[in-house]
Amino acid sequence: MLSSYMFVSAKLNTTGPQKLEFQDLINDYELAKPLFTKDNIARIQTALQLSADILKDDPSQLATQLWAQLCGHPSRTIQKLLNSAVKAQDTWLQPITPSRAINTGNGLYADHATLVRKSETIIALALTPDSKKVIAANAQGYLSAWNVETGNKLFDFGEAENVSCSHSGSILSLGILADEDYVMSVCDQSEVCFWDIGTGRRVLHRILPDRPIAFSISADGCFAVIGTSEVIKGFKIVKTGLPHEPFKFLVGRHQHIPYRGKGWGDLRSLAINSGGTLIQANFTETSVAFAFNSQGEIHPYFNHGLGQNSQFLFGKQILIFGGTNFISIQSMKSSREEPFVLHYADLALMSPLLYCIGLSPQDSYLAVGRPQGQIEIHEINTQQKLHAFNGHSDPIKAIAISSDGRHCISASDQNFRFWRLEPGQSLEIDISYTKGRITCVDVSPDAKYGLAASREEITIWSFEEGQLPQKYAVIPAFNMGKAYFNQSATKVIWQGSAPGYSMSAFHLWDIETKQNDSPVPVNEQDIIYDFVITGDGKSIITYVEGRSDQQIVIRDITSQHNGFRLFQGPHNISTCTPYFGEKIKGISAIPNSPNFFTWTLGGKEIRYWTLNNKRITYQILNPQTTSHRYTVLSASSYKQSLIAARIEEDQSNTVEIWEYDSHHQSYEQRYLFNSNHQPAFHKDMVKGVSLSSDGQMLITSSSDCTVCVWDTRTKELLAKFVGDQSFETCFLSSDDRTIFVGDYAGAKHLLRLNRDRTL
Repeated sequence: MLSSYMFVSAKLNTTGPQKLEFQDLINDYELAKPLFTKDNIARIQTALQLSADILKDDPSQLATQLWAQLCGHPSRTIQKLLNSAVKAQDTWLQPITPSRAINTGNGLYADHATLVRKSETIIALALTPDSKKVIAANAQGYLSAWNVETGNKLFDFGEAENVSCSHSGSILSLGILADEDYVMSVCDQSEVCFWDIGTGRRVLHRILPDRPIAFSISADGCFAVIGTSEVIKGFKIVKTGLPHEPFKFLVGRHQHIPYRGKGWGDLRSLAINSGGTLIQANFTETSVAFAFNSQGEIHPYFNHGLGQNSQFLFGKQILIFGGTNFISIQSMKSSREEPFVLHYADLALMSPLLYCIGLSPQDSYLAVGRPQGQIEIHEINTQQKLHAFNGHSDPIKAIAISSDGRHCISASDQNFRFWRLEPGQSLEIDISYTKGRITCVDVSPDAKYGLAASREEITIWSFEEGQLPQKYAVIPAFNMGKAYFNQSATKVIWQGSAPGYSMSAFHLWDIETKQNDSPVPVNEQDIIYDFVITGDGKSIITYVEGRSDQQIVIRDITSQHNGFRLFQGPHNISTCTPYFGEKIKGISAIPNSPNFFTWTLGGKEIRYWTLNNKRITYQILNPQTTSHRYTVLSASSYKQSLIAARIEEDQSNTVEIWEYDSHHQSYEQRYLFNSNHQPAFHKDMVKGVSLSSDGQMLITSSSDCTVCVWDTRTKELLAKFVGDQSFETCFLSSDDRTIFVGDYAGAKHLLRLNRDRTL
């Protein structure tokens, strides 16, 4: 029954007095685990847990979510489940690549779920020593406890006393005390609180005389350090057993460090070791370590000179020091041991510091959150990297890892996630993440290949009927703009810098040989902000900024018998048209036509450009207005339609469709979708739009983590796919069924629109 789609669907859709909580369904799988020797039931349970945040809100997404995680799994039991899901659907979006299960390598999987309010910004995490609970603190002053194994929220601290918020200000940091039953937190409004981890009840509340700007607690939970704008104070935490004051701060006579006026700059962060004998202070100009001898005397003995681009973390027996582009793990037992050093050459130019580090309670595992949201897990004793995977779409602000290395918790501005890292069967399925945020997707005219491009690389997929898409090649790039297939599907044209080539140029990559042709440099005084290939395949349109002007440049593309070549030079530049007005944000070509659209950086104007016999003219579709701004533009072959997404003055989201009237030789608005008028429409910014060849279906992707299919005539929502990242772009293939989507984290999703009960 637990592998039956109908059973799971019925459980999720139970209504009325017998309606079950989602956790009740998960408990059924937990109870059945000992009865099964294979891991099929566990994989289904994991898939449901991964989709918990989506299925609780919309049980109709069950089939889509199961396919997004389990398609391609070799188990007959799971394939039977998926096929049953297909037969139970009418119109729906079927993922044909596993886009929500993350293969971390070495046959290991990480399961994740978004579990907190979208408005929260988690800034600190603390794991209990038994790794069963994690305490999360956010910038809004809330402190909450979570079950690490299930990912369920247990309670908000202070709710037992009906406290509306745990703290009156942003929480600076928190730490578990020595007896493991209490957690201490400090906020920027001078509040210090002690909380019972079991009940969430506040047992002590104090107001500091000066406003703190940094706080840290030692790994053994016995010592803490607080910094203000003038002084740093280290103290010992003592449990008194008194009901009215269960804890006291003991400050040594010499553990009072004034720093103002010493030229070190402003205080950024603090760390204190177990035993309280060493405090590390990080300032904007330098980093200073303060050691205390047996008499309590202070010795500032080491100046790292790295300022705010460094950070320190004390374990029980190790010191972790992070510089701009490296992390060093040093044993505190013996200075003779060689440190374990992780190098990050790609971070050398990034400032200020963007990665964060977390250490397991027993100093066994290190978790690193990288600038683009990637997560790495290292085993310290063996100095091995165990996992590396894309975890977030934005920089990670806090990260923690359990003592056994099986659980990791990470937080960014957008998401708070639990990861379970379990040994399992390697399915040899390429989830195909791209480095960085995907900015462009395209499908070749013969529908045999697809590409997804970020600023760092281009990934090519090959499509074969009846088979899962396969990664075909990866093209490394730097500062890449966009990439497209040519009309004959023999080349990929992209603009940017290739390895070993410093100048920006147009590059042609041969699909058959998987080799780059010789790059064609652009004028080194020009900056290309955007380009497209015209729909007739004869020209490249670029928007260029030079030293003194802005231009739209049209370059000829010449087809020859041996392939495809791009020529550059004054003799074959069709037009250089000065552009007057606001800077252009993007260009969109009209399929099967030499004409194109542009829209401005401020998003308030759209121009329709006509290219005829090397003459270029334009007309403005909409008058400039301050009431809205366009966010994305796309063109369709159907009546040369224009699809434009915009944000209104009231922050509602609108998509409009314009059709070309050949009689009047002008565009007229035909369809309008708006979140104020259609409750099912996107509540966040629309990032991608695409129209079917008959003009009857509109595809939209949004920052609200959804891809939707709409009927343009009735404005009805036909199908929806829900992910866990902002969907940055989408493209509907010429078959009007295959949708290629790229998200902020670099994942590529391939969806098939099914309008009947057959595969």
